[in-house]
Amino acid sequence: MKTNFFSELARLGISNCNMSFLLHKDNSMTVSLKVNHSAEDNALNVIPPLTFTYPINELDDGFFDAINQPIKNSVSLNDNIEAFEIATKEAQEKSKIAKAEKEKKDKIAKKAKDTFDKVKELIASEEFNFNDAKAVTKALNDLQSIKSTYPNSQEVILLINDIKSKQSQVDLFASDSNTLDAFNLDNQNS
Repeated sequence: MKTNFFSELARLGISNCNMSFLLHKDNSMTVSLKVNHSAEDNALNVIPPLTFTYPINELDDGFFDAINQPIKNSVSLNDNIEAFEIATKEAQEKSKIAKAEKEKKDKIAKKAKDTFDKVKELIASEEFNFNDAKAVTKALNDLQSIKSTYPNSQEVILLINDIKSKQSQVDLFASDSNTLDAFNLDNQNS
């Protein structure tokens, strides 16, 4: 006797299920089929097993036709929820990466702003000596290092020009041309 029972079962595309058969004395059978879902959503656990109790000859004739659509619906629901869970996890990972990148950019911008404010405050103080080439060079270097990351880069350029101007005014004849030439803004677009 050849049957196609397992071939028909495989054709349904159920990857994981539990089936139980209970043979009754009146020549009928109860068949229970429970699809095991792979998605993590516990809501799928409320789907009850598909249960039929019919005479054996009727089960032979129409069992697969009867279970085809409900099983496909259950498998489809599982697949949709599983795809949603995967997409949600990917979105969370991308969100974490984006958040980390934003925090990094914010940290760099804050450091640049702090440096800018510190240099601005330093040159505004009466103790700052524009004749001190090392101090001027350090201030200009600090400003150059933040020019590309500082959100208000125009302010940095203006402050650099202000430092150069004040240094030139302090001592026109003793200006350190190397210091000023190193910070020529005409050729910089960063």
